[in-house]
Amino acid sequence: MKDRNHLRAGTDPALEIIQVRCPATMARSAEKSLLELLTSPESSNVRIYRNATTPLDLSLHLPGTASSIDGTPSPLGLRLANSLRNYGQVSHSVWTPIHPPSDDQEISR
Repeated sequence: MKDRNHLRAGTDPALEIIQVRCPATMARSAEKSLLELLTSPESSNVRIYRNATTPLDLSLHLPGTASSIDGTPSPLGLRLANSLRNYGQVSHSVWTPIHPPSDDQEISR
């Protein structure tokens, strides 16, 4: 039986997450701008979330747009993150799935 401390990188699509913390004076403008930016067909899977306890924090989830092989952000993600920099502090990251170990590909945690 394999050690449970070993995980392998998956081949499933990555999840790209862009978060922005807006000053109170910019929150409405940021939301409006986001809704305008997300009218293209390529952004149809993008979901926008507002922090339940800190409504000035917004999070965009872009499933399956980034590279899960090397963690490269998508062109759409880069454009959105760049646009959101006008409204506050932006964090842009790519999350890759983790699967149970297999014989062919393992990485240590």
